[in-house]
Amino acid sequence: MTYPNGNIIFNANTGSDTQSSGLGPVVPVYGSSGQTTNGSPIVTGIETTGVTAGDLLWIQTSSGIQYSIIASVDSSSQVTCDDNFAVDETGLTWAIGGKRATLDHVDSRKIFDLLGFFTVIELETDQVLTSTISATGANSNTCIIRIKGNNYTIKSNGNFGVLSAAQGKTISFYNVKFDCVASNTATAVTGGNLNLFYCQFGERGSVTNFNNAVASMSYGSYTHVYRSKMYGLGATTGRAGFSNYYASGTVAFIECGIYDFEYATYSNFNSCFIQDSIVSDCGYGMRSSVYIGFCSGTVFYNITNDAWYMQNPSAVIVGPQWFLSRADTAISMVFEDNIFVNVGGYLFNNNTVYPASYFEVTTDIPKSYQYNCPNNNIGLETDVITLTADPFVDAGNGDFNLNNVAGGGAVLRAAQFTL
Repeated sequence: MTYPNGNIIFNANTGSDTQSSGLGPVVPVYGSSGQTTNGSPIVTGIETTGVTAGDLLWIQTSSGIQYSIIASVDSSSQVTCDDNFAVDETGLTWAIGGKRATLDHVDSRKIFDLLGFFTVIELETDQVLTSTISATGANSNTCIIRIKGNNYTIKSNGNFGVLSAAQGKTISFYNVKFDCVASNTATAVTGGNLNLFYCQFGERGSVTNFNNAVASMSYGSYTHVYRSKMYGLGATTGRAGFSNYYASGTVAFIECGIYDFEYATYSNFNSCFIQDSIVSDCGYGMRSSVYIGFCSGTVFYNITNDAWYMQNPSAVIVGPQWFLSRADTAISMVFEDNIFVNVGGYLFNNNTVYPASYFEVTTDIPKSYQYNCPNNNIGLETDVITLTADPFVDAGNGDFNLNNVAGGGAVLRAAQFTL
């Protein structure tokens, strides 16, 4: 595999979907006399002025791959690529370098058949899609889609998601914003193995937010979201993170803000993980059916029902914090160092599957705090301290800084609780 010379650039204002490949000379070379051979990585009938190994060739074949990294420049009219082409064809449109224009273009979508370990797609403008991008190609192993500087948007222009990755495919997004049209009931990104950093889903209170943000929907898949903002359509619909396949992996949020979903995390068969995040104005915080999970350093604010709800738990795994006293089953869950304010249901709802006597709580974990929460827990004992005042400066308007009010933020400050 030849290491690419840089990122594949997309710019809807200055790029071209017919005369550029997205990676190579700043001023692209292009033409309409390219030739490929079935089972061969060699392309002839092109111009190689200014082209070097590591540039990206696009050639408009009728089937098979259209993109490949150039491994060597053989002559003024021939290159050898990393991948074999699938057809014997002549008179093909081709390009090397410049910037592609749109992710939505039928030929641009074929980049997702190329994706290898070093592929980075970089957006310089907003992008609008007319259907879901499918990352299902045989070489679609790992891809990074990123934006430098401004938080540009990928918008779904109908009732569909932005991207769907196949089993075993890893897609990472950096600094991308996701948007859609009103009444969209889809999930923005599904996979596959998904990693999202510094991303944003919708806007607070907008009707053009996705119903669901991210989902693990295939064998061995996982969803990990870091330092991102997730906005839904209200506390009665949608999920920020969703896992609905029996062999999917963890849905995890770390240092995120999750607002206005029915569920922050929803997992039918797998574990949930939330750390150092804010879950606000949701129907439920976490919902899972497996006794393995992690919830630490997180604020649950204005939760209509339960902060963590166990839906008919079906499996348990040995772990460090709570454990069952019976030898035939055990549990691995962490529920520590959280703040609960205005939770209408239970902080932890075990759904009465196991009686409280089965659980023991270790004494060396950080304590959690609650204010204005009428119910504590079902099915276990926890060390939760009750506050006598709201601990936040103005959480209703998004300010979750700790105040200095006695019985509220002052208690947390004295305990060196940080947000």
